[in-house]
Amino acid sequence: MLAQSLKFGPPTSIPAGWIAFCGRNPSQCSDTPTEPVRIIQDSNIFNILISVNERINHTIRPLSDIKHWGVEDQWDIPTDGYGDCEDYALLKRKILIEKGLPVQALLMAVVRDSDGEGHAVLLILLDKETYVLDNLTDEVVGWHQTPYEFLKSQSLVNQNAWVALESDRRDASIAKQK
Repeated sequence: MLAQSLKFGPPTSIPAGWIAFCGRNPSQCSDTPTEPVRIIQDSNIFNILISVNERINHTIRPLSDIKHWGVEDQWDIPTDGYGDCEDYALLKRKILIEKGLPVQALLMAVVRDSDGEGHAVLLILLDKETYVLDNLTDEVVGWHQTPYEFLKSQSLVNQNAWVALESDRRDASIAKQK
């Protein structure tokens, strides 16, 4: 399993969308450093993740930021029922926090999809795996089961600091075969 761990690397640039989101929603962006947390995986937690992922994926209607807000990139909680990838992820994060999951285990992440485009997902740190909640699928899967290149995420100890993500898919695929 260790070969399938997503490694949190050195500090990197903070997405401008996150900075602006925190300016508008300070209650969603505590800047108090914390201890890293991984949630103990059980069927109840996994059912919550599946339920929230499916519900938000089917409730929010996709709409690009340029059509929605008239700007290239705006991160927001989609209170009007429309949003793009980071908006889905932010709403899932908010709901999971309201359900009592620790904010330190719910990390916004930026990835590159199979077309080379930027995309945002929510990482869920469970004790046995790092899972991905994604608006493009109702499945809740481990990071290594996605087609994505993981670029950066919130830091494990400060959600307003971001770190590079490192992964070795070759090692992950070998570990899955064993």
